[in-house]
Amino acid sequence: MKIIVIDPGHGGDDAGATLGKRLEKDDNLRLALALRKKLPSEVKTVLTRDSDVFIPPLQRRAVSHSAGANVFISLHRNCAAHNPAAGGAEIWLQSGSPPVNLAYAKNVLDGIEGVGAFASRGIKEGNFQVLRHNSAPAMLLEMGFISNSADNRIFDLHLEAYAAAIGRSLLKSLGLSQTAPRRPSAAVGFIQQTLNNRYNAALVTDGLYGEQTKRALVRSLQSELNRRFKAGLAPDGLFGPGTKAALPNIGMGHRGNIVWLLQAALNANGHPTAMDGVFGPRTAQIVRNLQNVVGLPPNGIANGETFEKLF
Repeated sequence: MKIIVIDPGHGGDDAGATLGKRLEKDDNLRLALALRKKLPSEVKTVLTRDSDVFIPPLQRRAVSHSAGANVFISLHRNCAAHNPAAGGAEIWLQSGSPPVNLAYAKNVLDGIEGVGAFASRGIKEGNFQVLRHNSAPAMLLEMGFISNSADNRIFDLHLEAYAAAIGRSLLKSLGLSQTAPRRPSAAVGFIQQTLNNRYNAALVTDGLYGEQTKRALVRSLQSELNRRFKAGLAPDGLFGPGTKAALPNIGMGHRGNIVWLLQAALNANGHPTAMDGVFGPRTAQIVRNLQNVVGLPPNGIANGETFEKLF
């Protein structure tokens, strides 16, 4: 069995608090917990911490040794209070690391670049206690700058996507199947069950967001547009120009099945919000975050272009 040690780092907490924004250690732990969920049960995952406790770097490195890790990844977020425009993701290796460390780091950086939101700052070398003399191939990942508001939005919006990409990259490095079984999501299971009850979708309620569930969401949306607006769409589950054009503007105060389907699509894509069919402040904020990252006007109003980005 392969062993992956995930280390949610602590660095930068004081800077984050001083900036009045957020604590890096909390973001590190959120990403670590999300990453653990993306890895299959065939891989043993060990976290150096799973709560808000401080563990010294040397002790975190010792966890890697005692676990017999096949790879060690320390998760951090950068901070540049003097330059709030600084942004992007980068990976650090211990100076003089063997080639295998660089190969593993390149796989992870390629995965992050594949998500496409963070700018890439490349792979660098330095001197870090958690990496120095680590018996496993080890890397320190900086997931954006906590001092950059745009990076914070990207981190929040794409947390699940980045966790999945990092997980796939680590599996690739260890020579394991990238199609290994995923852990089900309770939110996706609820979506599947609701689509079955409300739209006779006949989905297997396995909690996994795949092509069938996505097409069922689109098909249900098309049915609602036909019912409410006589859109005349073929309910084929394919999000095309006709479906995009038929969607009205949906914003604060709206409620009903189309709002629920929007909320379901957001949750299925890793952007959690309430699935109550009510377009409230939380849903509006998640929509704004999505629009900001994908280059749409961040007005918090979901229209055809917003739905298109989800599907």
